[in-house]
Amino acid sequence: RDTGENLDHFEMRKETTYFKIGEYFLHDGSWELAVNAFTKAIEVDPNYPDAYLKRGIAYRNKGKFNAAISDFTKASELDLYNPEVYYNRGNAYAANNNYDLAIADLSKAIEFNPNDGEVYFNRANAYYSEQKYDQAWDDVRKAEGLGYKVNARFLNRLSTASGKEK
Repeated sequence: RDTGENLDHFEMRKETTYFKIGEYFLHDGSWELAVNAFTKAIEVDPNYPDAYLKRGIAYRNKGKFNAAISDFTKASELDLYNPEVYYNRGNAYAANNNYDLAIADLSKAIEFNPNDGEVYFNRANAYYSEQKYDQAWDDVRKAEGLGYKVNARFLNRLSTASGKEK
């Protein structure tokens, strides 16, 4: 016998369904379908930080960096302590050639999760783009110390640009 409570429960969980569909499309590489599903999740629950985060990733993958940055910013407002938000926004800033903001966000991600070598490597790339080679080398060493395999091509470029070896 259905009293309507199950329907109410379903209505409360609809954003989760759209979110899961979005994750499927994101994993599948169907960026536009992922954006649409995450948008539906946000329409149902405008305070769903993970939906903004994942939609931002889909936008970034589509090359829509300003839309991605906007979503990552909204996600950061809703979830101040999620390093993934700062990591992704930092990468979007870097892709948009805004290296100072990229470095700031990647540094924030490192504050929350200091053992992620990939974040150090991405920040090293941003430092490299800003011609801050000593900081780039510091981050390369830290990334490698954490077990991250730094791209040999990047190491060669950094070595040539800085005039230094690791």
